[in-house]
Amino acid sequence: EISLMLYRILYQRHKYVSQCRCQGKKIVTAPPPPKLYPRTNIGNTLWVYLVIQKFLHGVPTNRTLKDLSLYGFSLAEGTVTGGLKIIDTLLDSLQKEIVKRCQAADLWNADETTWRVFDGGATKWWLWLIASNDAVAYILDQSRSKKVPTNFFAGSVGVLMTDRLASYKSLHDAIKKAWCWVHVRRDIFNLSLGLKKYKTWAKWWLQQIAILFAVTEQRFRLWEQNNTIGRVWDSAQIAVEQQIDRLEMRWQAELDNEKLHDDQKKILRSMKRHWAGLT
Repeated sequence: EISLMLYRILYQRHKYVSQCRCQGKKIVTAPPPPKLYPRTNIGNTLWVYLVIQKFLHGVPTNRTLKDLSLYGFSLAEGTVTGGLKIIDTLLDSLQKEIVKRCQAADLWNADETTWRVFDGGATKWWLWLIASNDAVAYILDQSRSKKVPTNFFAGSVGVLMTDRLASYKSLHDAIKKAWCWVHVRRDIFNLSLGLKKYKTWAKWWLQQIAILFAVTEQRFRLWEQNNTIGRVWDSAQIAVEQQIDRLEMRWQAELDNEKLHDDQKKILRSMKRHWAGLT
């Protein structure tokens, strides 16, 4: 069962005036109830509902208003669209502060994906996402070039975790690049799906990367528990370093192997170029 209730609140504002015979008496009227913006008759709870329907669930405003009309509530579409424009300006300063908060951090994850924008026709733009520990910035831009992350991180200092997109590599030296091991693993896995002669080679790398993930996870759990001093932490740290050394020695040796196929060497050369960021 479900029960939805729409209701209207009528406010009768009290007026006060002194009862003495003094000169200069004035009428004092109680303040109006708080509103999201002047002259709106839509309460905050209904605005929240309208915004969630449109921007979280993707329901067109006209369809939402038709649904409300089934409950006997009539609301003009122009009233809603005009209010949403005002809400946009009210949220603008909040959005800017969230971006500033994100820029002031010292550790971020970032990624970008295609985003269709209807501008006289479907046009491919890019939606960039940059996330710190407690703030996320979304940037919609026509470009996937370096100018987007360069402008965002112009005054920032810290570590940025991303894939190996060239746009991130051009950032200033105060932004240390931490490259994603999952993308390295994906390169090797995709190669293993091809010719059978790659499977044994790929299997070794995939197993060793899995071990790296496991020992790193063990160290991370200790860090979460603030257990970063003593033999247990030292042992976890040594396990990570030894696994990194094992992988480094392997790609160094394999790059000297003339019998290795170009497809394999391409992955290993990429690993070599990005090794500082991977470790």
